[in-house]
Amino acid sequence: MIKQNVFGAVRNGTILLNERGVIVEHCWNDLVNHYRNVRLDEYVVMPDHFHGIVHIVSDGYPDGVDGYPVVNGFKPFTTIDPNPTTIDRNPATIDRNRQKNKHGLSEIIRGFKTFSSRRINELSSDMYFKWQKSFHDRIIRSDAELFRIRRYIKNNPRAYRGKM
Repeated sequence: MIKQNVFGAVRNGTILLNERGVIVEHCWNDLVNHYRNVRLDEYVVMPDHFHGIVHIVSDGYPDGVDGYPVVNGFKPFTTIDPNPTTIDRNPATIDRNRQKNKHGLSEIIRGFKTFSSRRINELSSDMYFKWQKSFHDRIIRSDAELFRIRRYIKNNPRAYRGKM
C-alpha cells in the first residue's frame, strides 16, 4: 500500500498541514462542542493518519444546565426555554436527559470522521476522501500508560518515514 500525504507532509520532524489537515484538526478540536462528555488530550494529524486521546467523562453537563439536552450527534442543541424558572428539576427527567447525552467512543469517532470527510470533500474536487471503516482503540489504564502514549503521539512526526 502506497502512503499518500492526504493531510500534509513532515519536514525535519515537523508536520506541515495542508487544507485537508487543517480541517481534520479543526473537526477534532470541535468535538467538545458537540459531545459534552468528551475531553480531548494529546493528538497529532499525520500526513496519512491521525492519533488522538479521548477522555469520556461521566457527567457531560456544564455547570448550571442539568436537565437540558445539550447535544445530539454532531448538531448542537439550543435550550428549549432559556428561562431558568421553567427548568424541569425532576430527578427522573434529569437522569433520562443525561443518559441521552452520554455518547460512546464509536459515536464520537463516527461524528469526527463523518464531519471531517464531508468538509474535505466539499473543499476538493480532485479527490474523494473517505476514512477507513474501523479505528484502533485502547483503554488507558494508568497514568504511566497515559504519559507513554502522549509521548508517542508527540514524537510521531519525528519518527515518520512516509512518502515525502
